[in-house]
Amino acid sequence: MIKFDKKADAKYNGLQVASDWIRDLEDDNSRLHKEGVIEKALVAARLGSASAECFLYNCYLAYNPYFTYNVKQVPETEGLEHRENPWVQFWGLCESLRTRTLTGHKARDTIKIISERFDSEQWNMLARRVLIKDLRCGITAKTLNKILGNSEWKIPSFEVQLATDSKGHPKKMTGLCRLEPKLDGVRTIAVGYRNGTVMLYSRNGKEFSNFPHIAEQVRALVQKHNLRYDLVLDGEIVGDSFQQLMKHAHRKDHVENTADYHVFDIMRLQELKEGHCNRNQHNRLQALDSLISMSGLPNIHLTDGFTVDLSDDKNSATVTIEAGGGVWWTFEIERQTVSPTQLMGVWKLSSEAGSLGVGPSPGSTEWWNLDAAGVVARAVYVDDSYSFMSDGSFANILGGETWVEGWQSGGDEGAGVPVAPYDGSKINAFSFDPIASKITVIGEGAYIGLPKANNAGELPNVAVPGQITYNVSFTDADSMTVSVEAGTGVWWTYKLVRATQKISGTWKMALEAGSLGVGPSAGSVEWWSIDDAGLTARAVYFDDEYVIGSAGSFKNILGSETWVEGWQNGGAAEGPGAPVAPHDGSVNSIYVYDDVLGKITVYGKGAYIGLPKAVNAGELPNVEVPENVIYNVTFVDDNTIKVSIEAGSGVWWNYKLVK
Repeated sequence: MIKFDKKADAKYNGLQVASDWIRDLEDDNSRLHKEGVIEKALVAARLGSASAECFLYNCYLAYNPYFTYNVKQVPETEGLEHRENPWVQFWGLCESLRTRTLTGHKARDTIKIISERFDSEQWNMLARRVLIKDLRCGITAKTLNKILGNSEWKIPSFEVQLATDSKGHPKKMTGLCRLEPKLDGVRTIAVGYRNGTVMLYSRNGKEFSNFPHIAEQVRALVQKHNLRYDLVLDGEIVGDSFQQLMKHAHRKDHVENTADYHVFDIMRLQELKEGHCNRNQHNRLQALDSLISMSGLPNIHLTDGFTVDLSDDKNSATVTIEAGGGVWWTFEIERQTVSPTQLMGVWKLSSEAGSLGVGPSPGSTEWWNLDAAGVVARAVYVDDSYSFMSDGSFANILGGETWVEGWQSGGDEGAGVPVAPYDGSKINAFSFDPIASKITVIGEGAYIGLPKANNAGELPNVAVPGQITYNVSFTDADSMTVSVEAGTGVWWTYKLVRATQKISGTWKMALEAGSLGVGPSAGSVEWWSIDDAGLTARAVYFDDEYVIGSAGSFKNILGSETWVEGWQNGGAAEGPGAPVAPHDGSVNSIYVYDDVLGKITVYGKGAYIGLPKAVNAGELPNVEVPENVIYNVTFVDDNTIKVSIEAGSGVWWNYKLVK
């Protein structure tokens, strides 16, 4: 960031920043052009350009969701030229307004004085727009951050907690859990600053200005309790009519003074920025209840809730709630099991102390466990992989070396060549019982964790088994604990984490003729392929991204435009257009990559690679949109893959993708 000193005055004052950068952004409305301007500014700033640094810092001030300047009207100027353009002084003004050390008439007068020290072009097109928090040149914080990455000018994100499918978090669906009704209102995050400022935001960080009574009551709450930190409340604003509330939520010409704010969470602003809170929900609710009950505020309430017992020995529960005087609703809820797809993928032993051990019960490692030194010494073992594939195949992937024990080598244990049958030379099979939470690996030589530990005991004291069954519990989507009773009262426990796979990364269709086409066989594009003219015409398609996460997530990122075909837009001519659901990138999807079979499966109705229409059963709209699609994958090099899919019998679509 910029250091405010005399050198800064000399470096940044007098610059024609709006002319250099804002006009360039306004010259072309295409997303690619705007991203190119930002990228050019970033490169120039890295090379020491004062103009580029000044532009990026003003972007930071304009789009930082936590910076508000508390002014409603910022006048333009006319006809001012050859002024000093005191940018450093202007940034000092922004800080004074943000911290409310400058308010009221004094703030208005100071803004006027500083505005007259700028050329009208620089003030109207940039400085003024910073104060109103909108540069009005077609860019957003998301656009900026896509290019800025982790640079010092990156805009802080505004992210709030969202609902998550409980299927991915079975361990959290046990014991006493709090349930709250879903309210039909407007999700509202209230930030109450110690200086008296209160800002109301939507879940996407857009400011609400039409609930002044809520803002005033949040201000009263902060001041009443003399809080020493900036406070965040999270909840729903609910009115008499949901439709009317939504209609007026973002209007500036309508003030809603009757709606209530039902709050369900509380934290410090710094915790929201960090995306983590050390206090559990129970403690936060206690603090929230105390603050609200002692404040006596007419329109701020703690969200109603109740607890339900989801103990491990119970698979169902009855929930009742009184919805008004004498009106009781009753619900029967059932425990949902973990999806088998959560298991699929490549897993490794976690490279941390305690990830491998043995004890008298599941999860116990009190007799022996791998310490930090052991993680280093057994690196050839820790990097072994366990691959669960979509067709039910299982593979131990060991590489050239693993940890070989004395019963295998006939000598001392240590790093060595894998020993049959535990050498990973065969593709075996597996089954998964989500109800019982058990994995069975099937085939002589198939194992998880240690080869010696099996259901009958420990090798070499028992025969090599044809299969081994393990208990499994998922900590989250990317970590699980596996245990096996190797003889009565001897429990080996392993902590596994999802492995980063070679295919993970952000991919795009290669911008070259022939990168997209169709033919009678895999790799053939003899019936049709994209040519040079098509690359230009379909530019909005070739910038689409296929984001394959290292932890099993998959995302189509299409931007505001992509190539829309006739079957998607009601029979109109194909061409650039807004993405059409369900192929609009909105679906939460996952993938499974079988590196042995060379296949990737994307799960989620509307997730796809290449063309949305090409699916395993045929081509849309002649077939139904599937829940998953399987593609063949071949690596050309680390940054280039060829992907193919047989869309019905003898119709092969082929794509070339690059990172």
